[in-house]
Amino acid sequence: MAHDSGDIVRAFFDTVWVRGDAAAGRAFFAPDAEAAGFLTDMALRPEDFEIFVDMVHMHVDDLKVEILNEVVEGNWISALVRFTGVSAQTGQPMTAAGQTMMKVRDGLILSAYNHFDLIGFFIQIGALPRDVVERALGGDKAA
Repeated sequence: MAHDSGDIVRAFFDTVWVRGDAAAGRAFFAPDAEAAGFLTDMALRPEDFEIFVDMVHMHVDDLKVEILNEVVEGNWISALVRFTGVSAQTGQPMTAAGQTMMKVRDGLILSAYNHFDLIGFFIQIGALPRDVVERALGGDKAA
């Protein structure tokens, strides 16, 4: 495995997300690493992250990842990322963008802070109605 921060992150996205090898993801993380930011107060340990990846792959076929921009500063890397694929539920193309900031040392991800458009993702896979944001902002608690 490469030890440059940018190389590690690119290899991680390719192995875990594009190839769908969630179990291989553990090799990228330090044993006590956490990935936060997917939902408020939700941090994933490496074993949790494996389940999370498998669950996303249940909903998206032909998943691809494009790193649109990255900034490496010491052992920190920030990446603007776009996921594309096909919704397994609707058969329609989908795309979701987000950002991740990872701390890497000795070839392992120590921590990750993620912010992805999960509402847009859930809309595109058919899990939420297209007007969920408007309904929620309008006070509809059942949105």
